Amino acid sequence: LVVGGLTDLVKSVVGRERPELEFVDEIAEEDNLSPEEIEEILEKEANHRSFTSGHASGAFAYASYLERAIARRTGMRGPARVALFSALYGYAGYIGYSRIENDKHYLTDVVAGAALGVWVGRTCYRINHRDEFPERNKEKQRGAISARLNPPVPVPGGLALMVSFERRRPAASRR
Repeated sequence: LVVGGLTDLVKSVVGRERPELEFVDEIAEEDNLSPEEIEEILEKEANHRSFTSGHASGAFAYASYLERAIARRTGMRGPARVALFSALYGYAGYIGYSRIENDKHYLTDVVAGAALGVWVGRTCYRINHRDEFPERNKEKQRGAISARLNPPVPVPGGLALMVSFERRRPAASRR
């Protein structure tokens, strides 16, 4: 859901034409399309939603999440994990390649979709498996910064929201 929503948002904002529209004149000649049919193809909203590739972002999100989840569940290490990684990302890469091959996306659409998918997949994994990612050493040494959203405060003309930031001292210096 997250990667789909972000992909749709980017597609709506960017509005890039699909590569197949570059060849619409050749397609029209081959299929004997009328000017009205050509205009209909050019005006389709789906033909202006190329960047980023939703298929690539979804495939790479699943691949990045599943690779970590399966390796964690089975305790995979070494060559088995490399094989799992290769299979999942290879399949996701094939999906991206097929979108380019079928003139649905440019290479940059697929690369951006893949990057978005990997980012979302790994972020969702980190959120769902916090126990696997201990605090960073820097945060332990310096102390972490916490943020707190305070209740709304009435002000003339509406409400104000305030955020409080606080640096927590490291555990060693709390004595």
